[in-house]
Amino acid sequence: MQTTDQASALELQALRERDKQLRDVTDNLPCVVFLSHFAAPDALPIFSFIGAGAKQLLGVDAETMVRDPAARFRTVFPEDLPSLQAGIRAAARRGKLWKGEFRVRVDGQIRWIEGHARFQKLRGGAAFASGYWADITEHKSFDLERREMQGRFEQIFEAAPHPTAITDAADHITAVNSAYTRLLGYTQQDIPTLSACFERLFPEPAYRARILQEWRESVRQFTQTGTPAPPVVARVRCKNGTERVVEARSSVASGEAIVTLNDITDRVHAEAAQRRTAGERDNLQSQLHLQSDRLPMALVIADASEDLTVRDWNPAAERIFGYSREEVMGRTPYELFIPPQRTQHVRDAVRWPTGADETVRVVNESYTKDGRTIWCEWFYTPLRDQNGKITRVMAMVQDITERVEAEERMRLWSHVLDYSAEGIFICDPQQRILLVNAAFQQLTGFSADEAIGKTPRILQSGRQGPTFYAELWKTLTTTGRWRGEMWNRRKSGELYVEWLSVSAVHQEGGKVSHYVGLFSDVTERKAAEDRVVHLAQYDALTDLPNRVLLTDRLGQVIKAAQRDGSKVAVVFADLDRFKEVNDSLGHDAGDVLLQTVAQRLSEALRAEDTVARMGGDEFVVVLQDLRLAEDAAVIAQKLLESLIEPVMLEGQEITVTASMGISVFPDDAANVQDMLRNADTAMYVAKGAGRNAYRFYTGDMNQRALEMLSVENALRRALERRELELHYQPQIDIASGALVGAEALIRWNHPDRGLVMPGAFISIAEERGLIIPIGNWVMEEAARQVAVWEKALGQSLPVAVNVSSLQFHQKAFADRVAKAVRDNGIAPDRLELELTESIVMKDTEATIALLKRLREMGLRMSIDDFGTGYSSLNYLRRFPIDKIKIDQSFVREMDQAAEAVRLVGGIIALAKSLGLKVIAEGVETRAQLDLLRAHGCHEAQGYLFGRALPIVAFEKLVRDWQPIV
Repeated sequence: MQTTDQASALELQALRERDKQLRDVTDNLPCVVFLSHFAAPDALPIFSFIGAGAKQLLGVDAETMVRDPAARFRTVFPEDLPSLQAGIRAAARRGKLWKGEFRVRVDGQIRWIEGHARFQKLRGGAAFASGYWADITEHKSFDLERREMQGRFEQIFEAAPHPTAITDAADHITAVNSAYTRLLGYTQQDIPTLSACFERLFPEPAYRARILQEWRESVRQFTQTGTPAPPVVARVRCKNGTERVVEARSSVASGEAIVTLNDITDRVHAEAAQRRTAGERDNLQSQLHLQSDRLPMALVIADASEDLTVRDWNPAAERIFGYSREEVMGRTPYELFIPPQRTQHVRDAVRWPTGADETVRVVNESYTKDGRTIWCEWFYTPLRDQNGKITRVMAMVQDITERVEAEERMRLWSHVLDYSAEGIFICDPQQRILLVNAAFQQLTGFSADEAIGKTPRILQSGRQGPTFYAELWKTLTTTGRWRGEMWNRRKSGELYVEWLSVSAVHQEGGKVSHYVGLFSDVTERKAAEDRVVHLAQYDALTDLPNRVLLTDRLGQVIKAAQRDGSKVAVVFADLDRFKEVNDSLGHDAGDVLLQTVAQRLSEALRAEDTVARMGGDEFVVVLQDLRLAEDAAVIAQKLLESLIEPVMLEGQEITVTASMGISVFPDDAANVQDMLRNADTAMYVAKGAGRNAYRFYTGDMNQRALEMLSVENALRRALERRELELHYQPQIDIASGALVGAEALIRWNHPDRGLVMPGAFISIAEERGLIIPIGNWVMEEAARQVAVWEKALGQSLPVAVNVSSLQFHQKAFADRVAKAVRDNGIAPDRLELELTESIVMKDTEATIALLKRLREMGLRMSIDDFGTGYSSLNYLRRFPIDKIKIDQSFVREMDQAAEAVRLVGGIIALAKSLGLKVIAEGVETRAQLDLLRAHGCHEAQGYLFGRALPIVAFEKLVRDWQPIV
């Protein structure tokens, strides 16, 4: 006997099995079942049971929805969510049945969901609900397809050539086509019901009753058998009072009767005439042949055999296919005009089941006698003898090539519409959108469902006022077309510029039937155009006005100053040694420096003043509304001070200065070009005066500027014309008096001015960027001369070459030195590079690395003009140099001042402690030489031993050299 616990266990097991069975049943349903309750009408549902498939259907698994009631709504479209929640809450409050549809997005796909729930109200406002969710996406797609098919049916119905009317089960006439109205004159409003139709078409009551009976019998027969009954032939009264004879054929579909009329008035009259003039049978046959010949469609009679041997062929067939009746009689169409690939298709189509008489429609390609391929529509109808056997096949054929091509064009235009990059929309005369393409949806963000039925006003941005749209519609109404740019707004709220073309489509009577709009997003193009316009007037790097805009503004400011009697100043600023920054740190660092300078100059000016970048490192400032010329000096000083703070470039602090020239209107010039030219001239004077300063323009500056320009132009041609040459000054060993080397010094053999010393042109070469090609030439020429002397003099003299800062800090400097040595076949230590303290102390870490590379190549290096600059002893210790050269300014004072002797002695001692050789330059007296020897100086050069000599004179000096002791 079972105990109570055992009974409870069995009962629990049974409940579990029933629960499992219930779950198996619900899990296999084509929907997801759920149970839930609501603590309050407006509360979220709390699920107690959710069937399998929730994750796949709704994108949220059952466990998550049970744990988090709000999770069920996360995948619902935001547009559908408010109505969905409102419907559920309303049903929960009323305790009613709820049914609704909504969309969800699952795995990137959109699905339509239909929900059903039955609510039962509980105490305290709570409610219990049970229901299910089902996927109706396919149904929705089918419904859309059904509507599209309905639309196509209505178009076909309206375009049908035969008069047709449709009645519903209540005998209401629901539609008549245009052919019906053209034939009878009646519209649907004239004959809203079947009884009204018969009363108007058949005014005589008895005749009306008979025709009505025959028509209902034909409808009944079609309904019962599914086969068409013989047509009802009747005389009808048209709206204008005339009579026509028609054949009425009826069919029934979905409770609606479709009546198609065939106007046979002419045929009836012709038959009557034939019957009056000849026997009924012969007349009828003659009439049939006559009609066959007159038919616009081809008529082909063939045997009912498989080969369809032709037995009759009317003139329309001759016109379509090109074969005469004699050419086709007794032949099969398969050998004449039906393509081989369509043979089996035709044979299958004309195999009628026993007793079947329906007409078979076949559309296929056909050949003509002249080799053309056309499209034909064939209507095959079986003809039976008195025993019901099919003996002939009658085919009605029409050439539908134009229609097929038109349909193909329509399909092509449909593809064009779908794949066009431009947005396209079509509106009705009331401006309601009827159709949009994919590009419209992509460009605007509105889907087709969201746009269709709305007006283009859903895109309005608010940037154009009512006047703009009034002008648009006025133009469109007057000319039938409007084109232009307008601002619109996407669904997301983003504004964009579009190029829009709207055209009106007119009916035959001139009335507008549609509006067609085509647009493209030109936002990026407009922005690019704006950028082009901006770049035409503004500098691309600093965004300051460029030369074009500056010239325009300066011209306007000068005109204003002429009117009010004020002064205008132009400050032409050029950064000092900017090229060294570019060459040593790179162009990116140079660009950052230019941007920083532009910002600082702008911040230092008044709001009404203008700063522009002319190009390179040149800036121009226009100061307006000045009362005194001296006011410009105050601002120029402020501009110089704005540049004092160092700029951090590539991890180094760089201090930039500028040289500025000032020209004042109307004191110095009366027009834009003269002011700019005069300010530029004054700037060069400031640069020549030591830089980091400003100078006002004076009249004699022009002459100096012209001289500098002349020197620059001539110097540019000097290299090409081989006007430069090297002179060599001897260097001696102080201890032995022997000639131990020479320094190469450049001279310019000017065609008009004679021999020009470097002091007259080197500074100009540095300012104008010519020092690099000149320095490279000096190095290569010196290396070549060393090689010549080794062969001509039988001895190898090292030659010292001065290197400029710009030349040294070029990236390819070491490679160019190596090439000069290699190309001339000399030992690297025969070339000595003389560098100033300012060169080696700039960017010291990079300089040390370069010096080490040059040392590894075997070159010798010395520091020129030692003592005139500033050198860190720590860095001097690390520099891989061989020699220091004491500046001549110290040597010149040695035999006059004890301080000079002590200073030179200190330099020599310092060099020796660092293991460096010392050479003194500018030695002119024996007293200076004796003092240098007493302090242990190694080498010397100066007028005491010889001036810088041309090559021939220097070679003679070498041959005749006598040691100086």
